[in-house]
Amino acid sequence: MTEAEAWWSRGVTPAERTAAGHRPGDAVRGGPTPVPSGDARHRDHPRAGGSRARSGPHGDAPGTLPSGASGASGASGASRASGASAARPARPSWAATVEEALARAPAEGIPPPAGADWREAFAAVLAPFTAHAADRLLDAARRNGADAVADLAAVRDCFTDRLGRDLVTLARRTLVLELHTARAAGRLRGATPEQRFADFAGRAAARPALRALLTRYPVLARLLARTAEQAVAAWVEILERLAADRADLVAAVFAGHDPGPLAEVRTGAGDRHERGRSVAVLRFGDGTRAVLKPRPVTVHRHFNDTVHWLGAHVPGLGLRTLRVLERPGHGWVEYAEAGPCPDRDHVARFYRRTGALLALFQALGTTDLHAENLIACADQPVPVDVETLLQPRLARPATDDPAMRALDSSVHRTALLPALLVGERGALDVSALGGDRDAPLPDAVPGWSAPGTDEMRLIRTTGVFAGAANRPRLDGEDADPGPYADDLLDGFRLAYDAITAHRDELLGPGGLLARFAGDGTRVVLRNTHWYATLLDESTHPDVLRDAADRDRLLGLVRRESAADPVLGPLADAELAGLWEGDVPLVGYRPGDRELTVGRLTAGGLVSRSGLAEAERRIAAMSPTDRLDQEWVIRAALATRRAHAPCGDPPLPGTPVPATPERPADSPHGAPNTTAEQSRWVSAAATVPKTPGSWPSGGATVPVSPIPSRSGAPESRTVPEAPDAAAVIAPVSLVSSPPGTAAAPPVPPPAPGDALSGPAVGPYDAGMAASGTAHVTPAPAPGAGPAGVPPGPPARPSAPQERAPVPCRLPFPAPGPAATPYGPLSAGAPDEERLLAAAGAVADRVLAAAQDNGRRVNWLGLEPLDGRVWAILPQGAGLAHGYLGTALFLAQLARLTGTARYATGARRALTAVPGLLTALAGRPTDAAVIGTGFAGLGGIAYALARLAVLLDDDALADLADTAALAATTAPDDGDPGVREGDAGLLAAMLAVRSTTGSARAADTARRCAVRLAALDPGHLPAGGLDSGAAGIGWALLRYARATGDDRFTAPGHAALRTAAARYATAPVGTGWCDGAAGTALAVADSPRALRDPGPAALLDRAVSAAATAPTADHSLCHGEAGALDLLLTATAAGRAAPGTVLARAGALLSTLDRLGPRCATPDAVSTPGLLTGLAGIGYALLRTACGDLVPSVTLLATPGSDRAAAPHPRAGHPAPAGEHDRTTAPRPIHRTLQGDVR
Repeated sequence: MTEAEAWWSRGVTPAERTAAGHRPGDAVRGGPTPVPSGDARHRDHPRAGGSRARSGPHGDAPGTLPSGASGASGASGASRASGASAARPARPSWAATVEEALARAPAEGIPPPAGADWREAFAAVLAPFTAHAADRLLDAARRNGADAVADLAAVRDCFTDRLGRDLVTLARRTLVLELHTARAAGRLRGATPEQRFADFAGRAAARPALRALLTRYPVLARLLARTAEQAVAAWVEILERLAADRADLVAAVFAGHDPGPLAEVRTGAGDRHERGRSVAVLRFGDGTRAVLKPRPVTVHRHFNDTVHWLGAHVPGLGLRTLRVLERPGHGWVEYAEAGPCPDRDHVARFYRRTGALLALFQALGTTDLHAENLIACADQPVPVDVETLLQPRLARPATDDPAMRALDSSVHRTALLPALLVGERGALDVSALGGDRDAPLPDAVPGWSAPGTDEMRLIRTTGVFAGAANRPRLDGEDADPGPYADDLLDGFRLAYDAITAHRDELLGPGGLLARFAGDGTRVVLRNTHWYATLLDESTHPDVLRDAADRDRLLGLVRRESAADPVLGPLADAELAGLWEGDVPLVGYRPGDRELTVGRLTAGGLVSRSGLAEAERRIAAMSPTDRLDQEWVIRAALATRRAHAPCGDPPLPGTPVPATPERPADSPHGAPNTTAEQSRWVSAAATVPKTPGSWPSGGATVPVSPIPSRSGAPESRTVPEAPDAAAVIAPVSLVSSPPGTAAAPPVPPPAPGDALSGPAVGPYDAGMAASGTAHVTPAPAPGAGPAGVPPGPPARPSAPQERAPVPCRLPFPAPGPAATPYGPLSAGAPDEERLLAAAGAVADRVLAAAQDNGRRVNWLGLEPLDGRVWAILPQGAGLAHGYLGTALFLAQLARLTGTARYATGARRALTAVPGLLTALAGRPTDAAVIGTGFAGLGGIAYALARLAVLLDDDALADLADTAALAATTAPDDGDPGVREGDAGLLAAMLAVRSTTGSARAADTARRCAVRLAALDPGHLPAGGLDSGAAGIGWALLRYARATGDDRFTAPGHAALRTAAARYATAPVGTGWCDGAAGTALAVADSPRALRDPGPAALLDRAVSAAATAPTADHSLCHGEAGALDLLLTATAAGRAAPGTVLARAGALLSTLDRLGPRCATPDAVSTPGLLTGLAGIGYALLRTACGDLVPSVTLLATPGSDRAAAPHPRAGHPAPAGEHDRTTAPRPIHRTLQGDVR
C-alpha cells in the first residue's frame, strides 16, 4: 500500500481505529495525500478563519472525551493534527467501492439535462455510484435466477431511482457548500443564477472534480459507498427471496392467483434497520402487490389468531386480517389496499371495529400504532405493523406519581388514540386516529431557498404532513373520529367485556398469549424521529471531513442516555447502527427478559416480560377499569378539537426562514460546529415535546419546553405500569352531609379509613351511584404520607367523620327569579343544597383519584398553550394542578368535617417538599414554571391556604420555600397575574398575611416596585389574568395592605386605563375576559369604585353576569366565574344579594339535570381549579359560606384587607371558630413582624 492510497484514512471511525491498534489519542497517518489537516481543512471554506465553538451541548469542548463515552469516540482534533504515528487500519471495502465508482465517472463534466431540477442535477453528479451498484445488482440477480420471476430492466430503474435519492440526501449539504465556494471564487459561468448552478453541477460530475470532493470529504465518500453496498445487498436479498418463495407466495398470499412477473419494487416503506433493510412493497405484472418484511412475521400470524378469537366472542364484529407467509428470517404479508366508505353507516362500522381493536391492543400491551401502521380498507381498520405487541416492563425506577402510572398503563399508550406532538410551529396528531393531511409539522424542518440556483441555501421552515391512509374516506374527505366517538366506545366496550369474560382462554400455559412467547417483536425506546434528525444533521459538511467529528455528533446517543439504566447499556450498539445509516432496532421476545440491538444482547434491562405484563393487565381488567379507559378515550378524542381555554391565541404556524442557531453565512445547514450541531439535534428532534425529568437529590426536576399550565409536573419520566392494588378503585359520588358549615380541622385518617363512598368511574356523569371502595392504609395513624409534614395526631376521642357545625345562617327565599336557564321554580338555594352539591362534586374528584397508598393524584385534560390540550397527570400548580384540587377538598373538609376530603387533600401534597427543594436550587426551572398565579406564586398561595385548612404549620414553611424559589427565578418580562409579577405580588401578600413570612413581604415589595415603574399606556390588554387590569389591581391591593400610598396612583392609572379600553366592549363572565376580568379587578379595588368609568364597567359586568348564558360551569369563564364576580360585586355593594342566589339556583338546576360541565373540549370532565371540577365545587362553597371561603381567582384569604360588605346572608353572625373578613387572622406559627416595607 502506498502513502497516496491513504486518502480514506480519515473516513475510518474511531472504533475501527481502536480495533486496528490505535490508542484513542493517536493520529491517523495519511502521508502526502490531498487530505487536508488542521487549518488547511478549512482553507476553501466560506467561513475560513472563523472561530469554532469551544463547548458542546453538555459542556464538552470539541476534542475532549464526552462524559460516558468510550475512548473510541474521543479522539481529539488537536491530537489528530499532532503528527503522532500509529499503525494504519486495514483498507476498508468501501474505499474500493469508491474507487470503482470513480472509474465510471466521465473525464469531463456534462451539464444536467435542460429542465432538470436540483435533485436530478445532484443525482447526475453521483451517478457513478448508482450505475456501479445497479450493475452489481443485475449481475447477482441473473446468477441467482431472478430474471425468471422479475422484469430486471424495470427493477434496475426502481433501484437507480431510489438509490439516487438516498445518495443526494447524504451529499446535498456538502454540494451546496461547494457551490457557494465556487461562486465566491468566481469560478462559475453563466448569465443567470440557474445557468451558474447548471455549470457547477456539470463541473462537479467530472472525474477529477468528484475525486477531489471525496478526498476533501472522506466521510461522505464512506457514506455514499456504504449506502450503495447496502442497497445492492438488500435488493439482491429481495430478489432471492422472491425466487425461492414465489410458489408458496401465490398459494398463501395471492389465494392461488398468479400475478405475473415482478414489475416494481418500492423500499423504504418503514424505517431502515439492520444495514439498510426496510419493508418493501412489490408490485407484479397485473398490479397485484405484496409486502416483504425483512424480519419474521410469526407475531402477525399469532395476532391474527387473537383477532379471530375475539371475533368468535363478539358476534358481528367481522375484523379483517391479512394473509401471511412465514419464512425463516423474513415473511410475506398481504398488501392492504385503502378504499373509501360509501356512506356514514360504513364509517360508523369502521370506528366500531377500531374501538374493538383498541381494547385488544390495550390487553396485549401494544404501542406505536401511529397513522402509518393502520390502513382504512373501506369499513375495515387493518393493522399492518404489529411488531410492538406485548411490551415488557423495563428495569427503570418506577415513578411515584400514581396518575402517571395510570396513564402509562392505559389505552393512551397504544398511540392509536389522538395525541398531539407539540412544537414551536404548531401541533400535529400522528396517531392512528389522527394523521391529518396537510397539517403543519410541529417543528422546523430543513428546506431550500432558491433551489436550482447558485444562491441555493438551506433554511429551517415549516413542513407539511402528507397524510396517510389510516382514516376512512367519505365523499373524498377523511372522516374525523369525533362524530363517531359513541361508535368507537361501543366497539371498545364489546371487545373489553368479551376479553374480560373469556380471559381464561388467553391466560396460562395453554392460552393464546403463550403462543407469542418466542416471537420476534421490538421495543421503541426512543422516538424514531429523533434518530432520523440526528442522521440528517450528521450530513453537515463540517463532520464529513473526519470520522471522529461525526462520531462525536452521533455520540449524542451516549450523552442523552448516560443516566438512563436501560438506554445507557445499549448506546454503543445504537451508535454502531447509526454509522450504518440505520434507525437502531431494539429486538425482543415476549417470553424473555433480554433486549437485542445489532449484535448486542443485553440482560438485566427488563424487570417483567411482555408476556407476564399482558397476563397481569388482562387479569386486572374490570368494569371499573373499563370506565377509566373510557374517560381516557373521550379525553383523547377531545384533544383534536381546537378550544381556547382562556382566549389565548393559537400556536404560531407561520414559516420562519431561519433559526438563531443557523448563522446567515451558513448556506448548507444550521450549526458551524459539532457542538452547535448537537444542540440543534437536541432541540429539534425531541418529539413529542412532552416534559422530561432528571433525578436531583431524591426529588425530580421538570424539564419541559412547553411550560405546563399546571405548574411543575414533578415527574415526566416514562413510568412503569402500576400493580393492580396501587390504583384505588374509583369511588362514590355521595354528597356531604347537608346543613353543615365550619368545623374544627379534620385529623388524618387511620389505616383503612374510607376515602369515599360508592364506586363509579372517573368523573361519572351521574350525581350518585352505588358500590364501595377504601383508601389504602396510611403509613401510620395520624401521620401524613412520607415526605409530607404530618397533620395533628389523631385524638382518641375524635371521630374520623367530624360532626358538622350546624348552619345558623339560612338563606332568604325570594320568589321566582329570571336566570339564563329560565325561572327558578323551586326557590333560591340554601346552604344545605349548595354544600350538598359541592360534596357531590368532591366525590366525583375522589372517584377519579389515583392512589398508590402514599400519594394521590389525578389525570386531567390540561391546556398546554393556545388551543392545544393534552391528557396529563396534574402538576403542582394552582390553576390546573393538584394544589388547586387539594385546596377545594381541604376547604370542603374544613366546612363539613368530612374526613375523606382532608385525606385526599393531604395525600395530594406528597411530592411538594421534594419538588420545592429541587426548584430552590434551579432558577432556570423556576422560570419555566413561572412566578404568577399559574406558577410559583399560585403554589405558595395554595400552600399557605392549605396550612390553615389542614392546621399544618409545615405547609406554611413550604409556602415560604415556594416564595424563595419564585425570588430566584429570572424575570421573564411578563407582568401579568397569570404568569408574572402581578400574580406573584398578590400571592405574596396572601402568604404574608397568613404565615407572617418576611420573605414573602420582601418579594411583594420588589414586585410592586417593578410594576409601578411600568407605563400604563403600554400595558397589555386582557382580563384580570393577563392585562393592565390585573397589574393595577395588584398595586392597589399592595397599597391597601401596606398603607404605602405611593403605589395607589400607578395602580389606579393602570386599572382606569384597562376600564377605558372596555368601556363599550361586550362583557363576558370570567377573569380571563377583558371586560369582565377588568370589572372583577374594579370590584375588589375600593379606590377604583370611586371612579365613574371603572364603576360603570362593573355595573355592566354585573348585569351580564346576572343573566348572560355561559358555555360551561367553570371558575375561569363559566357559571362559577359569574358567581365569583357577583359575590365580589355584592361585597362591594354593587350587586343585590338576590342576584347571586338566582345565579346559584341556575347552577344547581343544571348540575342536577346535566352534571358539571367543564371548560374543556367536548366538556370532558377534568379535576382542575380554573377549568374543572375543583373550581365548580369551590364556587358552590363560596356562595354557601361567603367570607369563610375567599375568592381564589383574587388570591384572597379569609380576613383579607378587602373592603367588607354584606354577603347574601348579611345580618347573620359568622359560625363560631372562624374569622370574619374584617378581622385579621392570627398567623399560624409566628406573629406578623412589621409591615411590608
